[in-house]
Amino acid sequence: MATELRKLAWSIRRRLFALSNIQLFELAMNIATDNVDPVQFKQTDEESCMDYVTFYIQSDTLLQLEDEGLSQLLILNDEIDQIIKKSSSTESSVSEVAEINTLATPIPHSYNMISDSPPSSDNALENIETHSIAELKRVYEELIEQMKQREATVPQPAATISQPSQPQVSSRTHFTQERPATITDLSYLPRREFKLFGGQIGDNSSDISYNSLTKQINEGLKEGFTEAEVVRGVLRIVKPGTFRDMLMLKDELSIFELQCFLRSHLGEKAVTEMFQELMCARQTEQESPQQFLYRMIGLKQKLIFQSKQANTDISYDPKTIQKVFLHTVYQGLGVKYADLRQKLRPLTLNNNVADEEILREVTRIISHKNEHQRRLGQVTRQKHLQAQSAVLETKETIPAKGQNTAQTIQHLAAKVQTLTDMVASLMELKTTNQHQFFPPPATQNPPYPNSSPFPQQQYSHTSQPPTNQHIAPSKKMFLCQKCTELNLQDCSHCFVCGESGHRAVGCLKRTRTQGNGNRSLSRDSQRPAQTLCPSL
Repeated sequence: MATELRKLAWSIRRRLFALSNIQLFELAMNIATDNVDPVQFKQTDEESCMDYVTFYIQSDTLLQLEDEGLSQLLILNDEIDQIIKKSSSTESSVSEVAEINTLATPIPHSYNMISDSPPSSDNALENIETHSIAELKRVYEELIEQMKQREATVPQPAATISQPSQPQVSSRTHFTQERPATITDLSYLPRREFKLFGGQIGDNSSDISYNSLTKQINEGLKEGFTEAEVVRGVLRIVKPGTFRDMLMLKDELSIFELQCFLRSHLGEKAVTEMFQELMCARQTEQESPQQFLYRMIGLKQKLIFQSKQANTDISYDPKTIQKVFLHTVYQGLGVKYADLRQKLRPLTLNNNVADEEILREVTRIISHKNEHQRRLGQVTRQKHLQAQSAVLETKETIPAKGQNTAQTIQHLAAKVQTLTDMVASLMELKTTNQHQFFPPPATQNPPYPNSSPFPQQQYSHTSQPPTNQHIAPSKKMFLCQKCTELNLQDCSHCFVCGESGHRAVGCLKRTRTQGNGNRSLSRDSQRPAQTLCPSL
């Protein structure tokens, strides 16, 4: 039950949009109750009629009925069918007569039948219903005959003839009428966004210059965009990174702050630096006069634009910039364009000269010069020649030269052999030092308590012991006497008695001596040795 009721209500609401304002007014008057003021909706107000019918469908009065208003909705649906059926009988004839009426004069007795104006009373609707199909067919045939007669007299029928005294009849009168936009619909209308062109801005590089960016921002403000829209437009061209994150986290970012951040990030030069560059600029070797002039004009315009900005600390007068520009153009041209400088002298003396005039004069002079060179032929450049002396060798000098070469080779070979022998001796000495080992005596005690297994020499207090810096220190090897004689690398015997199963620290056959009786400490060799005495 509820599903059928919802489907019927939705079908009625959907069919309401196909009705005209007159038909909606008629339907609203049919369902109007006694407690409803007719002033609430008018015949010309389509919106109020639509709202009233929709409110009637969704009203609590219908829901409180026994069948939840199903019978009333069916009656309302039948009334809509009758209204549509009433207008469908005249719809085809009205459309045909309206199309012919643009080419032919309207017939007086059929005008009231197809009039687009709303009827003043119910009599007009009753007159339309009384006409039969035969009468409409007769009227249609008469109009066809009049159209044929007009085509015979007029070579090209005027399709846009208008009758100022009588209103025009349009086909599909109320079905093609569009609703005007209300104030609530303005928020849904598309608004043109502020966009920047020229590239994107990254953390390390940028495709767009600061001057181009600033100029587009100023133009956007002049066109009526708000500061918030301009800031959003700039943020859209910034690539994701640290710079974008910093701008996004900035609260209430203004245009002035944004320009300061962009100028610092893009590395834009200060006004004083650009003015100094304009004063000291000169033409390079690879630049043509036109390219040099383009560069100077761009630098001048950039300097003038930056001087007009509000966030500029120092601004220069445009007249001063123009004078410096003309002076740089005259003095900055290369040496090989001296004739061009002389011809541009009258223009550079005039401070009010336009950039286009200077560029046009430079182009004309260069064009005449190139044409003159083409007529006379290409002038070859003088090449710098370098002379070098050469000696002619005779047959007698060739054998002598060969002998000198052989002697040189022999001399070098002897030196190489000497170096090879020296390297071999050093390698042999190094190998000997690595295998050198002095085992401590196991059964014999040194004759003196401070004696050592190394040969001792007596030195004076002023003399120093001889040192050999070329001999590498030998690696100490812990082997017993037997393993040393057999040249074994892995030894597990006692260094004192030569037996296995214990070490020299716990050997019972070891002679107990005091101090360093077996050998002297290694640090004793760092000081001058004293004369050994038996009493010590």
